[in-house]
Order: sequence, then structure tokens, then C-alpha cells
Amino acid sequence: MPTQKQYDVTLQNVRQIDCKIAVLNYDYTLLDEISGLTKSIQLNVNADSDIRRTADVVINLKDDISKNQNHAFYWTAGNIYWFDKFIQIYTAIKDIRSGEDVWVNQGIYCINAPSISYDAASNELSFQAVDLVSKMTGMRDGQMQGTTTSIPADSSIKNAIETILLEQGFNNYILYDPPQTRTVDDVNIDAGGTAWDLLTQLRDINSNWEMFFDVDGVFHFQEIPSGKVITSETSNILITDLITNTNQPIVTNSNVTLEIETDTEVEYGYGEPTPLVDEVIWEKALISASYDTNFEDVKNYVEVYGKSHEASEVAKAVQPSTANYINITLNKSRDKYVNGSHVISFMIGEGIIPEALAYPIYYIHVYDADNQASPWFIVSAVNEPIITANETYCIRMTVGVIPEVVSGEYIGYLQPRAYAIENNPDSPFYVGQFTQYTCKLGTDVDFASNNDVIVADVDAKGDTVGHAVIDIRPWLSAEEYSAASQYDEWYFKIHLNLADLNIPTTFATILGAGSSTTRTIYGTSGQQISLDYVQDYMLVVMRGSSSSISDAVIAFLYYPTEASQLPMSTCNVVNLPKFNNQVRCVCAGGEYDNIYSNDLAAQRARYEIYLRSRLHDNINIQCVPIYWLDVNQIIEYRLPNSVAKESDYWLVKSISTDVSVEGRQTIDAMRYYPEYAQI
Repeated sequence: MPTQKQYDVTLQNVRQIDCKIAVLNYDYTLLDEISGLTKSIQLNVNADSDIRRTADVVINLKDDISKNQNHAFYWTAGNIYWFDKFIQIYTAIKDIRSGEDVWVNQGIYCINAPSISYDAASNELSFQAVDLVSKMTGMRDGQMQGTTTSIPADSSIKNAIETILLEQGFNNYILYDPPQTRTVDDVNIDAGGTAWDLLTQLRDINSNWEMFFDVDGVFHFQEIPSGKVITSETSNILITDLITNTNQPIVTNSNVTLEIETDTEVEYGYGEPTPLVDEVIWEKALISASYDTNFEDVKNYVEVYGKSHEASEVAKAVQPSTANYINITLNKSRDKYVNGSHVISFMIGEGIIPEALAYPIYYIHVYDADNQASPWFIVSAVNEPIITANETYCIRMTVGVIPEVVSGEYIGYLQPRAYAIENNPDSPFYVGQFTQYTCKLGTDVDFASNNDVIVADVDAKGDTVGHAVIDIRPWLSAEEYSAASQYDEWYFKIHLNLADLNIPTTFATILGAGSSTTRTIYGTSGQQISLDYVQDYMLVVMRGSSSSISDAVIAFLYYPTEASQLPMSTCNVVNLPKFNNQVRCVCAGGEYDNIYSNDLAAQRARYEIYLRSRLHDNINIQCVPIYWLDVNQIIEYRLPNSVAKESDYWLVKSISTDVSVEGRQTIDAMRYYPEYAQI
């Protein structure tokens, strides 16, 4: 984030630039400063690279300075440069009003590949600077001691990362807890492996997380930013002025104070960002822009398949009638299980097509073979309820030294899988409409549009010829219905599992909470409908004039919803539809074998759409350098000849800056979609 002075000098028509290099020890203590000798610096920042910041530096070794001073730049014993030191690069623009240099920190680096060239025309030292990740990759350091290094299963990911950083000599870090907080299997590297090899394995357990060093040498482990901010109220953007050490708001030349929604620490949601670069700056800095992509690399429909589990045993599973849990009976008594991890697989029901359960499964009660009185332990599936019977599911059971100390985790399918689609209609790579379908009544299906977000999954069961029953009681209670206002609505995603697919279902009824009375529902205009298209539908339930859900419910059934109404990634789609603009990509094997649960597969599918679709909707901008701009920040830019009157928002992904008199800056950014709260 820029200070007010940094923002102001960027708008100057005339620039006098400067740079300096600070020499630091490994404790970040300043040892020396090199200024007045730098010939050129090329700065590069790439958000998708492990080594995020690099620089190419050329320093003049002038003939008019002493031989001793020139000699100081050679990598000799006792020299204060270069092998065991860091450098910190600064750039500056002189404020034409005050005459002072306004400095910008460009990062802390290790020196790599120094070279001195001398001839009749030049006497130069050139080197590459690489950020502090290089000190853990083996480029400068980082190889682990011993033959193998292992992090045991069920270790805290954040604690393991912290331990590795401390062992490598890094004490400044900001680490967040990822969704998957613990390792599932042992994380190992063989002899010759590096600390970064271990760190990347820990990072990749959560597919959309990143690790990097910032410009102050602080290590970050966090979710990849989407551009949104976590907020609940609005305040000025306060930036610390490094000269006065005070917090100041950013005010543009047009006297607009930049604002951002800030977290109150009470409740929060995702808020829209404020672009740091807008038309005011582009009027002064823009040189050119191009908007292109490579369609060969674009995929907008992703299937992710994870590791196929080898179950230690197959258990029996039974669902009690009208219960949202199942009972699993293991093959042995609890004292016969050795301490450690066991994968247990189970199936509920049989059949060629998916069979609906009596109710969605939210909990799994696990019994050992010798004790049917009470469950040994209970596993929660609340985050991903089981909705169909004809699948093999898994739990991971972890037994302690004492059998009573046991825990379980719901994994999902025997081979975890998930799907993701580019479901944003504003994206140039939108999957489009469902493929057209002609139902058995002979009419084309008209697909729904402009519907609100779906809040629940429900299975409909065919019980008589031409009739389906939809039970909404697990999701909508009589109390909630009675407390609502007239015409309040609830939305349900319905998947049909029909008794006889050869006979069209022309109407459906719903079971309301607190009553077994059924209510007949029709299409939105009361027309006869055909539900033989075995796919997801939308049910809209509206509260009528009576408080009794069995008497006054008003319901409409929609044909399959638009792609924009479907989740970007999901594990619970029984029969995902095809789309007319669909370009499929299947991800399996290799690194995807690290995915051990449906939830991680869904995260990875969402990340793959980000890489293969969203990341290709990008722009390349050439401009006069904006030295304080960084990756993963939002900028504003309006495409030439665009019919839209408003500018688009873009998320910066890479920056290349030539720090010289005629230097330019190249910015690569991808389009920011407000609908996406996260990757």
C-alpha cells in the first residue's frame, strides 16, 4: 500500500529517480549502503512463482574511486559483501515540491551469480538478486540434515511450517490455519531434499494456499487472495508514512479519499476492494495495453480425482428409518485394532442408478463388533452430507494406545472427486447453457433463469406412476415456516430418482414439516410438466396466508437451473449436466494423489478453474513505473473500445520494472470478478 507522498510523486510529469542498495546481515541489521554507483536494476515480481521477487543489478566500478573501494565489491575473505549477507533494494522519485527523495522498499534478497566484467569501455559488477525463499531451496541453503526427514501423520501444518522456518533461521513470519489443519500421511523427503521441498508438500495439502516473503523479509502462509477484503464497515485506508512514522489517509489529486471496508472483529463478510491504480494515474503513466490469451490452455469444466484409498476393511452400514444418521458396524472388537490410522469403507444400499436415502446423512455412528449398545465414536458429515446410497464412502479412524481414545474423519468417496465449472456469465469462458433436451412428453425443456441462490440439496423419490414425492421436512421446520412472513421464499435443489424412468412424471408433491399432508405442485404457470429429465431442478416454496405449512404452502418447480446458479465446485452433484461451451479437463494422478478427501478435491477443483479459466482472462499493461505497486492488488482499467461505461477491476499477478532513465513497467493482471469470494 502506498503512502500519500508515494502516490503523489507517481503523478509528477517530471521524474528524477534514484536507487540505493542496503547491505544487511542475516538479522536484517544494516551494515552498509551502496548509492550513486548503480547503473541499472530490473525488478520482477510474480505471484505464481515460488521465488516471488527477483532482480538483475548492474553496478559501475568507476576508475575515479579508490582501488580499495573497488576491491570491496569482490567476493573475498573478510569482505562485508556478498556471500553471507542480504541486500535490500530501494527506489525513489524526488518530490519536486520539497526536494526530498520518496523511497519505496523493493524487497530483501540474496545475491546470486555475481560477475565482474572489465574492458576498455566498461568496468561493471552484475548479479542476480533472489528473494529469501532461495535460502531454503538449495540455491543458497536449505538442504536438510540426515538421510531422510519426516513429519508424522496428524501433525499440525502450521506448527510444522513454523518449526522448519525457525530451523532455517527465519524468525519473522505470519502463518494462518488452513481449512485442512493437519497432515494425513507422513510427509517425507529423501537425502538431499530441502526445507522448501518439505514446505511445498505442507502447502499443497491445501491447494489454494501460498507461501512467500514480503518486501520486509516476513514469511507468509495464507490463502491465495481473490481481491476481496474481509469487512463489515467502511473507513479510510490508513498507510504508515515511513518518514514521519504516522498513519495517513490516501487522498487522490481529485480530492477523493480512498476508503476500504474494515473488519470490526465482531462479524464480517466479503467486501469489494478499492483499486489502488485508477484513471487518474493512467492519464499520467499509461503507455500501452494488450488483451489476449491462448485458447489452447483454457478449460472451463474440471474434474478432479484424488487418491484411491485402500480400505483396511469394509463395514456394514444401515440407515434407521426417518433418521439423518447411519450406523456402521466394524468387523472386530475395539481392543483388536492397533493404534494408528485405519480407512474404513462402507456402502448404503445397492442398485444400478443412485438410490435416494430416507434422509441426508449428517452423522455416522460407528459400533465395534462386540458392542451394539452405544457407538464407539461418532463422525460428522455436516459439511458434506451423504445424499445417495449407491456409492462407496470412507471414514478414517485413528485409534490411540488406549482403544477408548479414538477419533474419526469423514473422507468422502473411495476415490475422492469433485467438479468445478466456470459459472460466471460475465466471464469470456463461461460454460454457457445446459445442452438442450427433449423430454418424453415431446416438448423442449426451458431452463430456469434469474433465480436466487439454492440453499439445500433434496432427493425426490418416485413412488407411483407419473408421480414424485419431495420431502423438505429435514430442511424447513414447521416452526421456521410459521415464524416467516407471508410470501417469504425458500429454495431447494431437487434431484429426481424416479421409480420408472420409462414413464414421464407429470406432477410432484411435497411433504411439509409437521404434517404428512402432500401438496401438489406444477410448473411456474400451472402447466403440466415432465420430470423425466434425471437432473437437478429448483423448488421454490413460498409461505401462504396460513401459518400451517401443510395447508397454505405455495410451491413452484423449475426446470434445471442456469450454470450461474450451480456452485463453482461441488462433490454432491450426482449427474453434472453438459454445457454448450464446455471444455473439459480431467485432473488425476501425480500431485493429485495428495488429495485424500472430497472436501480437498472440491478446493482443488476450484483452484484448477482459477488456473485454467480465470487466470487466462488477463491484460498486459505497459506504463511508466509505479514503484509501489505489488502483486495481488486491485487496479482499475477500462478496455479500449469497450461498450461498458465503467472500468473493469483487475488483480495484479506479475510486475516487471526497469529502473532506469527510460525504464518502463510491465503489468500482467487478470480480471477481478466480484461474485467470487474466494478461489
